[in-house]
Amino acid sequence: MICLCSLRFSLKALCLQLCLVVCHCVVSRKAVRSVLVMRHCVRSTPEEGIKAVPGFENFNSYSASQWPTFPVTSMSCLPRGLKLMEASGKWLRDRWLLPEPVHISSDDSQRDKDTSRALLMGFAGTEQKENFITDSASFDTLYSDACPELTAAEEAEARREQLAIWPVSSDLLQLQAKLFSALGTGVAGDWTAVPCHVSDTGQIVGSCQAAFEFTERLLMQAGGGLTMGWGNLSFEDVQALLPLSTYYLRVSLAAPKLLKRKQPAIMRSVLSALEADDGTEIFMGHDTQLVALAAALDLSWDPHPYHSNATLPGSALRFDRRGDDVEISYIYPDNFLDDHGAMGSVSASTSSISFSKLRRQLELGSDAACTMSSEPRIPRREARFVF
Repeated sequence: MICLCSLRFSLKALCLQLCLVVCHCVVSRKAVRSVLVMRHCVRSTPEEGIKAVPGFENFNSYSASQWPTFPVTSMSCLPRGLKLMEASGKWLRDRWLLPEPVHISSDDSQRDKDTSRALLMGFAGTEQKENFITDSASFDTLYSDACPELTAAEEAEARREQLAIWPVSSDLLQLQAKLFSALGTGVAGDWTAVPCHVSDTGQIVGSCQAAFEFTERLLMQAGGGLTMGWGNLSFEDVQALLPLSTYYLRVSLAAPKLLKRKQPAIMRSVLSALEADDGTEIFMGHDTQLVALAAALDLSWDPHPYHSNATLPGSALRFDRRGDDVEISYIYPDNFLDDHGAMGSVSASTSSISFSKLRRQLELGSDAACTMSSEPRIPRREARFVF
């Protein structure tokens, strides 16, 4: 009789424990809050804007042959870029199961809005207008007496400090030489001979700026399914040039003095979004925001087969919060040469951080007076996707 009672008690205890475990798992899954800060689609580039050899700003001045033109207007999503974003949305829906509801807050540029709509088409087979808004408050600095715009002199000082910390390395000079050889000599001559320096307007110009622009254009050609260069470059060649891009973004955008005044909105918006109960908030913006968050949190990532800290079109920094724990990762298109939408994922160098520490770092790195409100508005929608 004692044995039977003990058995019954043991079975009850076991059932209770199993019930608690199952309930804990369900609660934990429901408690996940995800925030993605994403770069827009593969896009076209301008024909002007090279700041290396004085008097020569057109891309065609820096190559032996004219650059192939894009089939869309300047800075617009390429057709294959939108197709890739829609496929990525479907891939995320089918395989990643982002916490729902999913909502997108887009910066107020056409390529961001077009990218958001394409991603939502992949998620749900429709644009789901109730799950998408244009919200410049999450991206733009609100300059005022309390937050005056930085002067050219102040920007110049901040960028000179960056260049002193991160001078152009011999490896980067070798990549510049390879890029120059691929482009051939244009009327501007040898642009690699122009040192990387800060201009009177406070911008970083010279060979590093030119190399960044050329590399970006080649990357967009690759992602757009277009001929890279003049048919003389492979995708592996373009991948090898990506350090020229990540370097320029670091020295030109990531100075702490610049971030505090120029990128507080995205930092505060990420914090506000992570405080919501559940679901996924996607901020559709630019590499500028990814660089800002990486610098403020001292993050790096290694997205094989691309270069470390690449900020590819269609990629995102992802924050997943469970209670006070936040996991940080970088997700990205794992193959630009097809449009299947498959995405890779790697943990950031700081893969896990407490929310309280994350808050301290982002608040320290941003000026609350420069945001459109001290607590950025994160629009909520009742519509839900079932993945």
